Amino acid sequence: MAQAAQENPNAAPLRALVFEDDALVRTWIVRVLEQRGYQVCAYPEATICQSCLSPLGHRCADLVISDVSMPGWSGLDFLIQHHKIKCRIQSIALMSGSWSDEDLECAHAEDCQVFYKPLQIPALMDWLEQCERAVDPHRVLTDHLQKLAAKTPDEDKGAENVRPLPDV
Repeated sequence: MAQAAQENPNAAPLRALVFEDDALVRTWIVRVLEQRGYQVCAYPEATICQSCLSPLGHRCADLVISDVSMPGWSGLDFLIQHHKIKCRIQSIALMSGSWSDEDLECAHAEDCQVFYKPLQIPALMDWLEQCERAVDPHRVLTDHLQKLAAKTPDEDKGAENVRPLPDV
């Protein structure tokens, strides 16, 4: 169970976004996060949620784990847009089987955790523990992802892979 939830049982559950086009890897990451008590929304490609554009100072998730190489937006594209629009998600990890020097430089410049594939469980767990310790238990998470999960695949590309979130 996530540390923040253990310390404050009234805190909103931790929430994560997973962007991974490989269904097996995506499912594995989702299971790891759910076993730690996270609510998880998983997509086959990266996307920016409308919460990022909200002037209220809220965010849709506590962390993002994204593959770098995906159809459509890459994990690096997401990272660049994330900072450009001042998205409030604080912890982002990018995964890749191989990293160019330029991609590594970009990820590190954006204060992003870098993982190599195959993803190593101890390294992921250590990073998750660091993220969990940094979460403000009084933060406000938006319900935008919950609304997105309720859409049909025709209404929103990738929605068929989004897991609905319970009310927070």
